[in-house]
Amino acid sequence: MKQLMDIDDDEDITKLSILDYYPAWALKIVKEQGIPSAIANGTWLGETALLTEDGRELPVSQLIIAHKSANDKIDYISTVMRNLSQQKKAENSLKEKAQELKWSNQELLKITALLKKRNQELDSFAYVTSHDLKAPLRAIANLATWLEEDLGDQIPEESQQQLQLMQSRVQRMDGLIQGLLEYSRIGRQNTPIKTVDVGNLVRNIVDSLAPPPGFKIEIADSMPRLETKELLLQQVFSNLISNAIKYHPQESGNILISVEEAAEFYQFSVCDDGLGIDPQYHDRIFTIFQTLQARDTIESTGIGLSIVKKIVEDQGGKVWVDSQLGEKTTFYFTWYK
Repeated sequence: MKQLMDIDDDEDITKLSILDYYPAWALKIVKEQGIPSAIANGTWLGETALLTEDGRELPVSQLIIAHKSANDKIDYISTVMRNLSQQKKAENSLKEKAQELKWSNQELLKITALLKKRNQELDSFAYVTSHDLKAPLRAIANLATWLEEDLGDQIPEESQQQLQLMQSRVQRMDGLIQGLLEYSRIGRQNTPIKTVDVGNLVRNIVDSLAPPPGFKIEIADSMPRLETKELLLQQVFSNLISNAIKYHPQESGNILISVEEAAEFYQFSVCDDGLGIDPQYHDRIFTIFQTLQARDTIESTGIGLSIVKKIVEDQGGKVWVDSQLGEKTTFYFTWYK
């Protein structure tokens, strides 16, 4: 009793009743429920509290036992108590955590609803912007084509060059708009998961890109089959292989597409023997709208590698480049199984 209530060992408590150490509410439970129930049934178990020397309430689990004589009369009543302070503290902590979790879930639901609304707005904006921008571009392209067809040789050579440059600019802008649309949709589309033969996927991509006859493109035999989002993997390979062809300084070259298997993912690589990339630009090339060559030299939107990076990282992988200026360039990316 002294240890439970933190009473000094030399203090005499023999003249005090245990009832003197109950707070009012606990004393009421003991008198109205505990003792009557123990007399009627032999025992009573419940939660009460005791008052410590400094006036604090100490939560306890209390067992009240009615001891009866042979003639079924009550000889005396005893009680056993167990300190519930740590248990109550843990329960209160759990309640607080549960309440925090409830608030967090409510906030998460609000944020999710807001994000869904913003995505819908972004889709609508992207569609309207695409339509509003592409319509005048088509008109400009058609106008340039009609001028060439109608006037033919009457157009001075310099003007013909200007018309061709205008058509090239229109095509670039159209590609830029399409690239922005693709970039904005990454991670927000319900892309189905399929069983993909990566070897066949890469071969189909190479066929669709129709590289110049002088290019030798080798695809490793060890390409896996895996359950994945085919469209996204196709976009990654298509951009990397297309860049390897587009930025090669010659009409002939070698491209090797290979894979290494790890425990949880595959590491794919696309290697070419082109100009190489200075290490100081290795991070820059993955930034949207960034190109290392003038757009008048090679038509490029500067979005392709940004799309690759966004897709790969959205799938939990990473992408990087290994290259030196004047040497081969190898793009690596990981793709989880």
